[in-house]
Amino acid sequence: IRGWWSKWPNANIGIAMGEKSGIFTLDVDGPKHGTNEAKGIDGHESLRDLLEDHGGTIPDTIEAITPSGGRHIIFKYPDGVVIANSSNSLGDGLDVKSTNGYIVAAPSIVPAGEYTWECSSRPDEVVAAECPAWLLSAITTEKPINTTNRPHSFERRPTDGPAQYMLHNCSFMQHVQLNAKTLSYGEWLAALTNIVRAT
Repeated sequence: IRGWWSKWPNANIGIAMGEKSGIFTLDVDGPKHGTNEAKGIDGHESLRDLLEDHGGTIPDTIEAITPSGGRHIIFKYPDGVVIANSSNSLGDGLDVKSTNGYIVAAPSIVPAGEYTWECSSRPDEVVAAECPAWLLSAITTEKPINTTNRPHSFERRPTDGPAQYMLHNCSFMQHVQLNAKTLSYGEWLAALTNIVRAT
């Protein structure tokens, strides 16, 4: 680590999330995050709505302030639960960073500004709290897929090629055939979405 920062003294810091690191994050996007300002999105408002809907509170835990005015609220990763990364599933501007995800940490600096630890919630002063049961339930409950803006039919095009070619030459489709009994819903959806376009 000392060697890395000697070689790249201006490098920013990322913290891996998920089961291996033992923590995950509720990422509250600020109003200036990405295109939020133009869309009128503020993750703080979504979090207030979420708290009111569930009559819940956020316990004292490690927390950071992001350059967009957002928050990284860090929780202990619970045993025996799978937490997936998600964007906006809890509300506009509310993301979950978990396994294979990461957060940028203080004192990293990006064009929008500097990441800082919230003064009463620094990682050297508090520990990551258990995620409240109501919030954990909201995070882990599978949400219905919104298909409102999706096309309701697939255009079959000659460039997609014959289905038989896909079945014999696509590693993913071979995986589907070999593991048909244990495929997840997402894998079936991906397979069917691709095969239905074939001629």
